Amino acid sequence: MLFIILMLGCLSKPDKIWLYLYPVGCTDNAWQQEWVVGHSMNFSSYPQGEDAEIFKAYLKARNVTILEFATEHYPIPQELAECSSCSCPRGDIFRVLVSDKDIKTATSAGLKEVLQEVYCNTDEDCIAVEDLCGCAKGGIRKPINKDFKDKWDDQFSAAPKCSGIPSDYPYCNQTLKPQCIYNECHIA
Repeated sequence: MLFIILMLGCLSKPDKIWLYLYPVGCTDNAWQQEWVVGHSMNFSSYPQGEDAEIFKAYLKARNVTILEFATEHYPIPQELAECSSCSCPRGDIFRVLVSDKDIKTATSAGLKEVLQEVYCNTDEDCIAVEDLCGCAKGGIRKPINKDFKDKWDDQFSAAPKCSGIPSDYPYCNQTLKPQCIYNECHIA
């Protein structure tokens, strides 16, 4: 009986998980709006340099315990570089490690869970896959959880028309390897 209980414990979900959020521009994020309302609707006085701290306070006010916090910056894709809408990404990601008891509250505050297809605990969980063209003929390469390889392969039923020109897709750089970063498979 003790053996069965121990086995069930091994199959359980992790007790903490990394969640993420892509902030948008124009002081249009929920934590920024809440701050502005609490400061006499004075948008111009919002302290942009303290945005991460205000976001953490926003989560704390909702009883979300932040175990770890990270901010990453990424290049905005060319097609969004000239976007002037308030819903455009601003080029950073907030990553928050929370306990499983806080997932529901944190996601209702705007954070998102990593998709199962790219969820990982270790680098060994991640593999790089290519579409039928492959990088050498204009295709793509991307990271996924190794348990989803069959699902990836099954989505291709007919041979595509490949450009025949080697892809310049960033993940096609063969020196980059699959890695598990913040519970998400990446190629870095």
